[in-house]
Amino acid sequence: LERCAGHLLSDTAPAALPATHQTNDLQALILDELRKALQNDDFGPHDDFFDFGGHSLTATRVVGRLMSGHGIELRLTDLFSHPTAAGLAELVAGSGKTVSEPSETAPLSQAQASLWRAYAAFGYGDIFNIPFALRFLDPVDERVFEQAFRDVLERHPALRSLFAETDAGVRQTVVPMQALDQYRWFWTADASETMGVTREAEAGHVFDLSRELPLRLHFLREGDHQVLSMLFHHVVLDEWSLNLMMEDLGVAYAARAAGHAPRWSAAPKPFHLFAADQDRRGPNQTHLDWWADLLRDAPPARPLFRPAGDSIPAGGWVELRIDPQIAADLYALAKAEKASLFNVIYAGIAATLHWLGGSDDLVIGTSASGRLDAEYFDTVGYFTTMVAHRTRIAPD
Repeated sequence: LERCAGHLLSDTAPAALPATHQTNDLQALILDELRKALQNDDFGPHDDFFDFGGHSLTATRVVGRLMSGHGIELRLTDLFSHPTAAGLAELVAGSGKTVSEPSETAPLSQAQASLWRAYAAFGYGDIFNIPFALRFLDPVDERVFEQAFRDVLERHPALRSLFAETDAGVRQTVVPMQALDQYRWFWTADASETMGVTREAEAGHVFDLSRELPLRLHFLREGDHQVLSMLFHHVVLDEWSLNLMMEDLGVAYAARAAGHAPRWSAAPKPFHLFAADQDRRGPNQTHLDWWADLLRDAPPARPLFRPAGDSIPAGGWVELRIDPQIAADLYALAKAEKASLFNVIYAGIAATLHWLGGSDDLVIGTSASGRLDAEYFDTVGYFTTMVAHRTRIAPD
């Protein structure tokens, strides 16, 4: 059935307008959000969002911002089916929204709780360490860098949280900035504890998250190079958050190097508010039942290829360079099918696994950003969720 245009409901909504005026107002509001997401003021009400560079990630941001900022409820699939501001204005349905009260202690978010179960099953080792390093081309003032990262820690409380297992479950507690110096998380290259330390050794550090902050920053000397070893525990950082953190760190370092504190345009909502609010709402039973039914009696995993002997082949990194014409055809197919490029590639992977392995019932796992609330788009934390898609392939 064709969905009808709904009414915009919010605490600040004006009196009901005639349908034509209401649709025009909604169209203007949606158009404004689409232009912001695309960073293009020339985008018109009847232009295709995906023709102007839109993709799944920017679409998610648009849906989230419309919901949290304006009470406009849209699904991600709506944007693929109706990729214009004019089309989306006809699909609007409104809803209210509540905001959590602040708390410095919170349970784990649902995504964190899932990760923690695996963390416990593997003996609380280094399985969820995220190590990486920065090699600087120009000298960096390490004490200025420390101050800049303190600014980041103040802005993103999740990075200065402790985790304790209690009778009520695992709780995360934010360490106040005034208590930060009670914890060791930063070492200069001249610190005595840094002598002989290697990036490899740091990568294997086992955190005690009840007593240590979930990060370690070590400046090292490798020959003539100044190197920073950075180690984080996954429970407070995902890929989206890593990009946010590094962007904020660049702003903070530039400001501190110039002799002043960074000036932020806005303060992101802290992650523990998200976790507390999610815990208060609990799981969506309708969604939970749908996924449980989808995966019921799913086939167990089995190898498509068996290595010679009993050895397990080592992992590796393979880069696929796609021919420009093939890439263009994939985008065209996605647009024709009103799907995301991810869905097109996923379908290709499923079909290929069917051809190679002969299985007609496949479960393929993938990660998802887990961020559907625009209020937390700029928040550092662990939102990532895992999705297990089940694909059945018929003889035709």
